[in-house]
Amino acid sequence: MLVFQYGSNLSSRRLNSRQRLGGAARVVGIARTRHPYQFCFPVWGGINDCAAAGILPGGERPVWGVVYDIPHHFVVRSETADHPTLDAIEDEGRDYWRGPVELLSADGKDFPENIQTYHPRQPRQDLLTQWHYVRHILEGAREHALPPDYQNHLVACMLDNNPNLKTQLNETATL
Repeated sequence: MLVFQYGSNLSSRRLNSRQRLGGAARVVGIARTRHPYQFCFPVWGGINDCAAAGILPGGERPVWGVVYDIPHHFVVRSETADHPTLDAIEDEGRDYWRGPVELLSADGKDFPENIQTYHPRQPRQDLLTQWHYVRHILEGAREHALPPDYQNHLVACMLDNNPNLKTQLNETATL
């Protein structure tokens, strides 16, 4: 199954860690949403104990991320699974819903129609993200060489959400 990740799972090291998918996710390539979205932190991520990333329709620019090819049984939640699934990690059904997203490749070509991502179910505006979470987003953005202006946009979104991150972000990112 092709899945677009734009938050902390931009980091393939995080996504493929033993605590997550244990190496089951294969990078297909970077992509951006066909339509503008707002990148923000509208979901309380219980696993992360802070606000987690989400994309909301109606933003001013496309959101960049990574398309992974992940075996179906590592995506869809199952009572009998003996390993974590992406649905469980994302708390699909409570925090997010998994559904389609239209993407363009880095060179502007259409990606196949069957790409899934995680959309916030009940976005909130009163939540703060934290350094221990956003550092994975920055690591993934660098790992996959997302456009520098988009990496700067991510930093601006992080600071907009939590100005207290300025010290850590100044040490690791170009503002």
